[in-house]
Amino acid sequence: MTTPSPASGPSSDATPAGRAGSPGGTSEELQNKFSLVVLTSQRARQLQNGARPRVDPNGHKFPWVARHEVMAGMISWDVLPKPAQGQTPR
Repeated sequence: MTTPSPASGPSSDATPAGRAGSPGGTSEELQNKFSLVVLTSQRARQLQNGARPRVDPNGHKFPWVARHEVMAGMISWDVLPKPAQGQTPR
């Protein structure tokens, strides 16, 4: 995941996964529950390591804050291409 940057804001899609996205990724890619969980857990880790929350934490734990940031479309993300056979991942 790239360094988070503010997105343009939530769209009018009805599903929470459809509201997340960025210039690098599309909402269709994040509709996969696995991708949503991975992005949320990576953001929760960033919050745990000192990143500033983009929503009011109001006493909630990092996973809750991260999930709400992702669902609100405040987190940018990119899908990296799979490495070719024989190359080591980044």
